[in-house]
Amino acid sequence: MERGWSRLATGRDVYTGKSLKTTPPGNIVRTAYETWLWNTQKKTLDDQRPSWDLIGVSYAVNGLGQYLVAEEDGWLDVDVNKGSRWVRGERKNPQTFVTLKPGMNQELADYLNGLLAASPKRQR
Repeated sequence: MERGWSRLATGRDVYTGKSLKTTPPGNIVRTAYETWLWNTQKKTLDDQRPSWDLIGVSYAVNGLGQYLVAEEDGWLDVDVNKGSRWVRGERKNPQTFVTLKPGMNQELADYLNGLLAASPKRQR
C-alpha cells in the first residue's frame, strides 16, 4: 500500500521565524532566516516560513515526542515530475515517514519559535 503522489511535506503548515525579531541583529539564525526569506521570496521575518527542516532536526534530537507520529515501515519514492510518495512495506533499509499529530501545528510552531529565539546557554 502506498500514499498518493504529493509535493507536500510535514511542516508545511508550521511557520517559524517571527520569534527571531526579539534576537540581536547579528544573531546567526536570525540572519539566515532573514536572508533566505528575502532572497527567495522577498519576505521578512513577519512572514515566517514552513518548518520541515526544523521538524527534521527536532525528530533527530528528540524522537517523535508529543508532536509527531510515525507511519509503518516503508520508503520514500521520489519522482521529479510527480513529487514523492510513501510506499509501505518491508525493505532492506527501511525509512521512517513522520507526520504531525492532528491539531498540533500551532503548538509545534510555538515550541520551535521558542527554541529559535532562545539565548545560547554559553556565550563566548
